[in-house]
Amino acid sequence: MASQFLLKQAKTSASKQGAVAGPSSFKNPSTTYMKEKNLSVYDKWLKNGKGKQQIKKKTKLRKKRELAWKKEWTQPSSSHPYAFTGASAFADRTHQKFTKDKKWGTQNWSKTRVKQEQKEWLQNQDTYQVHRPARKRYPRRPFGPVYGLDDQWQMDLSDMQRSDVVKENDKYRFILFAIDVLSRKAWAIPLKNKSGPETARGIKELFQHIIDNEAEHDIPRVIYVDKGSEFYNQDVKRLLKEYPIPPELHSGESSTKAAIVERLQRTIKGQIWRYFRTRGSYRWVDVLSSIMDAYNARNHRTIKRAPNEVTKNNEEEVWKTLYGNMAEFRDRFDQAPLQMKEKFYDFKVGDIVRTRYITQTFDKRYIPLWSEEWFRIRAREIGPPPYYRLKEYRENGEDIVGTFYAPELQLVNPEEMPRFLVQEIQKRRTDPNNKRKRQVFVKYKGWPDSYNEWIDARDVSDLTPPPPKQKRKS
Repeated sequence: MASQFLLKQAKTSASKQGAVAGPSSFKNPSTTYMKEKNLSVYDKWLKNGKGKQQIKKKTKLRKKRELAWKKEWTQPSSSHPYAFTGASAFADRTHQKFTKDKKWGTQNWSKTRVKQEQKEWLQNQDTYQVHRPARKRYPRRPFGPVYGLDDQWQMDLSDMQRSDVVKENDKYRFILFAIDVLSRKAWAIPLKNKSGPETARGIKELFQHIIDNEAEHDIPRVIYVDKGSEFYNQDVKRLLKEYPIPPELHSGESSTKAAIVERLQRTIKGQIWRYFRTRGSYRWVDVLSSIMDAYNARNHRTIKRAPNEVTKNNEEEVWKTLYGNMAEFRDRFDQAPLQMKEKFYDFKVGDIVRTRYITQTFDKRYIPLWSEEWFRIRAREIGPPPYYRLKEYRENGEDIVGTFYAPELQLVNPEEMPRFLVQEIQKRRTDPNNKRKRQVFVKYKGWPDSYNEWIDARDVSDLTPPPPKQKRKS
């Protein structure tokens, strides 16, 4: 049943209509006279019969244009070569058909105006929105802010499982990487597998090294990790409880939740493979500690010094290097006029949006990249860059965990998209309030089961066109 749509039409209930009260419900000569006297030029034109006719005519012509654009974009053929293309290509290549033509009501329109209206129409189409390309690179907030050395660490496991590499490294298959967010000081421990006991052994070895050899560092307060079972298991949990102040394991919702340690892996593994080529050997176990020593001793671009140079005495200076500009920006933003603040944001609180799916590095761009489900913006934060918090689309919906940047959201205009794809019709019944009506219980594609509902059967239409009727042989 995936080829069915539900057509939702805006209906005003009789109770809501009857609830309107106040001066507009009563008419007396004085108020009527005052209203007519204070009418604007537009209101007088609208009250005139010709004004209503012109609005009706413009609405009719707009619907006619939209039907033509829909045919142009959804029916590929030699006469419609730009079907299912992007908004710019579609508008740039097809606007000539609809410019300076009385038939479409554009006789006084410029090319730019026609193209702009075509783009706006296409950008409000459900199919275009779900398959719209998504940006993958855009500014993000710096991780943190942290409050000192060892306040936050990031950990991750790196794969070294190539068979020819494993043979030369005593069956070690993984590297446990850890990095302190403030100082960028990093450590690495070889692991034979990523089971709970082996990961716990690696973390214990690392913590013991910190206690014995690192005067400026201590056991971290918080460790950011992936949600995998290599970190979230009974062995690691039991190990962390052994320390006087047990570190907390956190996992973010973003695809860049541990971006610092992932960048560290790319750097170190790149150096390891260069070492392989230089030495003609795949043995990395013996050289890993030396490579990490070199990393900690060289200047780091982000903190403007080597990680080994960060101490308790200069950690405040390093913090200002990382987050000072952000603090200054927030102070200036708080003093800015309201209009300037509004221009800084792309969305308003209450806007309805789609979210971008979390994709891998090499995602397939032809599959849907945006959610079928809609959400509401419940709050926005300055950042920088600004980011948003969401809640479910329904009224009084639950809050959505995590934050979203503007490139991860896409504005939805419900008035332009009154249809939802129905995945399955689960039940059928007679309307309890009207025995003549049939109802169906539907599940919407891409929406949680909590949105399943009873609707009129006549509101569901099949997208698949009926087969052509065969002519009877005489």
